[in-house]
Amino acid sequence: MHSNDGECQKSKFHDQTRDSIELLTGFSPSDLFPSMGWLNVVTGLHARLEKAFHFFDNFFDEQIEAHRRRNSDDETDFMSILLRLQQDTSLGFNLTREQIKSIIWKRASTFSPPFTGLGRLGEK
Repeated sequence: MHSNDGECQKSKFHDQTRDSIELLTGFSPSDLFPSMGWLNVVTGLHARLEKAFHFFDNFFDEQIEAHRRRNSDDETDFMSILLRLQQDTSLGFNLTREQIKSIIWKRASTFSPPFTGLGRLGEK
């Protein structure tokens, strides 16, 4: 999104995504030496990871609820399919909300074409 003066207007989603990419691609001593995990607490890395997790967990909950409220049976986007699978008892397994969020995260993190079926994430 751009403003009239040409400056980019970043959303909270954009900022958190950028921070998460930095967290996930950055180096942590505990990646190499698991016994040094305490350094993640001291350096604040653990708190930043927790913040990112809670942000996206809440964000995906909001997206699922918004989609569920406006969902109709004739929608065939990725989120609608997942929500219909969750309701289908004939599959032999139960698709939980946490599993749906994990699938969405995996799709979103790979920027695969079905991700576009979720709509423009972050917009209401």
